[in-house]
Amino acid sequence: MLALARSLPDQVLTGWESGIAVELPPGYSNPSSFVVAGVGGSAMGADLVGGITRQSLSVPLVVSRDYTLPGFVGPDSLVVCSSYSGGTEETLSAFRQAERAGARIVLLGSGGELFESGASYPKIRLRTRGMPRAAVGESAMALLGLLDRLGLISGLDGDLDVITWSSRLVIRALDVHVAEPNNPAKSLARRLHGRMPVVIGVGHLGPVARRWKGQFNENPDQFAFWDELPEFNHNSIQGLNLPPVARESLHAVFLLPAGRHARTVRQGRVAAGLLERSGIAVSVLDIEGDSLLEQVMTAIVWGDFVSLYLAALNGVRPTPIDNIGLLKREMARGETA
Repeated sequence: MLALARSLPDQVLTGWESGIAVELPPGYSNPSSFVVAGVGGSAMGADLVGGITRQSLSVPLVVSRDYTLPGFVGPDSLVVCSSYSGGTEETLSAFRQAERAGARIVLLGSGGELFESGASYPKIRLRTRGMPRAAVGESAMALLGLLDRLGLISGLDGDLDVITWSSRLVIRALDVHVAEPNNPAKSLARRLHGRMPVVIGVGHLGPVARRWKGQFNENPDQFAFWDELPEFNHNSIQGLNLPPVARESLHAVFLLPAGRHARTVRQGRVAAGLLERSGIAVSVLDIEGDSLLEQVMTAIVWGDFVSLYLAALNGVRPTPIDNIGLLKREMARGETA
C-alpha cells in the first residue's frame, strides 16, 4: 500500500492518457448529463472530478452510489459504469439500467464481468494493481481525460507536468525515511492516534475530506467521519458540547485550500477556533498548489500517508478489508449483514 501511495504521480499521467485516448462512437458528444455509477474506491475519483470541475463543467456531473440510476438518465446522458474489479453488484445493476434507458455508456475498471457484459461499449482500463482505493489518482485522471475527449473541459494537459512534479515533492517530504520531528504526516497521525477523526474540507477539498475518511476506515481500520464547509458551520458546529465524550474522542482536521475560497476558508479558521475553545482537538492544513487539481492531488498524498502511519500506530495491516468481505459473503447467501 505504501508503494501504491508513492505511485500517484505516475497514475496521473497514466489515467489522463487512457481517458483522452478512449475511442467513442458517433453520437457520444454533447451529453446532457455526465453520470458516474460506482461505490467505494471506484466512485472516489468521480467525487474528486466533481469538486475540480464544479464551476467549469457545462453539464451536471452526478455520482450515483446505488443499484439504481437517477430518473433523468436517458439517451442523452453519458453514464460511466465504474468498477475496479468489474464485479461490483451495485455497478452491474446500474449498468443494466443504463442499457435499458438507452444511455451512452463508457466502462471504467480492470476487466471482469462488467467488461464482458459490456463488450460492445467503450472501455477505459485501469492499470494500477492493488485495492480499488489505491487507483484513485488514475481513475480521477481517466475521467478528466474523458471529459476533455468529449470537449466538456479543456486546458488541463498543460498542468500535468507541474502536478506530477509537485506530487513527487510532497511524497518525498512525507515518506517513511523522514523522521517524525520533520515529517508532518507522521506528527498528525500521532495526534490522531486513539481518537476519531472528523475531516472537513473547503470547496474542491470537500470530496478530498471524504477520501480521507475512507482511507481512515480501510487502512488503519477505524471509524472516521467527513464534512465540508460552509455546510459544517450551519449544523455540525452546533453539536460541539454533547455528548461530553466528544472532547476526549474527536479530532477535527480542516483541509483549507491556500489562495482560494477566501470567505469559506475564513469560516474554517473561525470554526477551528470554536472547536478548540470547546476542548476538541483540532489540526488545520493549508493545502498549497497553483490549480485546483494540484491542490486535490497534494491533499490526497497527505491523507494516504497519514492513514498509513495511523495503521502502523494501530498495529494493523492496511490492505485486508475483512468486514467488507464478510458483508459481501453474507449478501451472496441472501442474508442481511
